[in-house]
Amino acid sequence: MKRALRETRVVRSVAAMLLALLLVSFQGMAAFAEIETLDVDDRMNMTTFSRITAFTGELPEALEEALMSGGFAGYDCYAGAMLQQLSKLEYMDTAGSIAWALVAMEKDGRRELVGLTRDNKDPWSVSKLGAKALLPEREFTVTLSDAHSRGDKLPTRFSVAYPREDGGSEAYGMWIQYGGSTWNAVSYESVDAQGKGIAIVNDFNNWFEIWSLSAGKNASGPSYPAYLPLSLEHMDSILDYPTNEADAKRLAEASWARFAGTDLAMAWGEVNFREEPSMEARILGKTKTGVLVHAIGLENGNIAPWIHVRLGREEGWISGTYVSFPQENSHDFARIFRPLPVARATEDRILRAGPQDDAEAVEELPKDTLMHVLAETEGGWLYVMLPRGEIGWEMDVDGVCGYVAADEVSVGASAGAVMAVDIP
Repeated sequence: MKRALRETRVVRSVAAMLLALLLVSFQGMAAFAEIETLDVDDRMNMTTFSRITAFTGELPEALEEALMSGGFAGYDCYAGAMLQQLSKLEYMDTAGSIAWALVAMEKDGRRELVGLTRDNKDPWSVSKLGAKALLPEREFTVTLSDAHSRGDKLPTRFSVAYPREDGGSEAYGMWIQYGGSTWNAVSYESVDAQGKGIAIVNDFNNWFEIWSLSAGKNASGPSYPAYLPLSLEHMDSILDYPTNEADAKRLAEASWARFAGTDLAMAWGEVNFREEPSMEARILGKTKTGVLVHAIGLENGNIAPWIHVRLGREEGWISGTYVSFPQENSHDFARIFRPLPVARATEDRILRAGPQDDAEAVEELPKDTLMHVLAETEGGWLYVMLPRGEIGWEMDVDGVCGYVAADEVSVGASAGAVMAVDIP
């Protein structure tokens, strides 16, 4: 999926043409229904092309069934945009395309944002982003934006743009997280009637990059690494996204406060958690990127030092190559961070002290209990952490840890995603 996302980046040289087609007049949006489509060659992959569709007041046929069955029967389409990656060898096979869409639906005066993704011939996946993803009581358009031709620095993204009284506009960019499961806020732009302004960009690197905008000439400025999620599911409101450099800096600096005076570090990648500081030592499990560990010791190794860590109820060793400390390099720490996957108990289960059916029972897990997945072990077990309160984006380092069989839970990228599995 990550490769597919990269291959479908819309060609920067056609940005002006895309914007001319996709930007719909703010006046009288609800008074008409319109669907416009443009096909663009993808120079990064000559066997495919991108089909960009913008629409107001009417849904493209490709999205109707998914939205009606996804809980939006009885809603009207306000506005939206769709990007499809199509094979030139199967030009008319639109039903088999890799595709993304962002749609605003409306009912009884309430507008909600919906993200949709499809991987080849799989059914559409529908993410209810809700009213919190929109500015309240504002008119807007939804477009696919590669605005101002800033090269590769500003990501291709869906843009929800709001007009301003001074003739300018402000827009929030949104895109699907690599892996195809979580919609993120990736940019904010504010421009005046002459196209001058600022952009706050976060292209999944987890730092805010500041851009100064002007017609035909744009310059990047400072960047502020941050340890916080920008997925729309985890944000309370799109208003949480910074709209100026001062707020971006303040949010970023505040995000590191939780590490002050602690021994916490992050293990990243599918890294081996070993019983002893040796490449030949028994593997206790493979940790998930984003796991927070207590660093309690260090021993020299042949390539990199071994870090002695405590992860919940277990102690072990991880190669220092795969351990990042926030105090040393916050840019790297922010770059590799992503929220941990979440498991949901499909029936009443037991959290156990070890990866065996007869291991001591730690705690009962009623059906639909949510827990973070910290690691996978051999034999089909997951090492998980049960938070003390409601599950959030970050693991609760003081939560209750134990093991559940992988076939006894559903696993998703977030609480919202896993709760949607097998639940009407």
